[in-house]
Amino acid sequence: MTSRSLPRSQRLQPMAMALVAALLLILLPLSAQAQTFKLDDSTSPRSRVVPRFIVDEAGNTWGRAIEADHAVLRYGQVVYRLDMRPHLGQRARIYFVRELQNGPPNGTRLNWKTADGQLSGSLLSGERALVWSGKVSQPWMELPLLLEIDINLQRWSPQAGRSGIAQVTYFELERQP
Repeated sequence: MTSRSLPRSQRLQPMAMALVAALLLILLPLSAQAQTFKLDDSTSPRSRVVPRFIVDEAGNTWGRAIEADHAVLRYGQVVYRLDMRPHLGQRARIYFVRELQNGPPNGTRLNWKTADGQLSGSLLSGERALVWSGKVSQPWMELPLLLEIDINLQRWSPQAGRSGIAQVTYFELERQP
């Protein structure tokens, strides 16, 4: 029996199944994104965090750096306070996110470590990294991070109209099954 001799409904069935499978593949990533939440960190220090030390790539104090290729701004420990109330009792992962900057890459890399030294990483513009994983058991979470910014002085150009180094960061929570 050839496919032309089958009734039309039976000939369309494989195409319909392929269409459903394609739609599932498209919608699957959307359902995963639906479980991502931007966390409220509005009680965290955010407007002005100033570096404690500025050194070059060799660790020399900035005033002594003669022809440095990099400047490293060391902020020390910054404690972020995250509102976890909507996620109590859930298994989750928390990501540290560096907002995508407009324009070309500006030669800055944000480095971080958790205070306990368990996790560390670095973020370029538009990237995110895991900083915590577990079950949410408290309404508020304090997340201390050791921060520094590495500036490649060969590529860095300050943003017009701004002084200093603008770093827009936030936290995202992904619920886990």
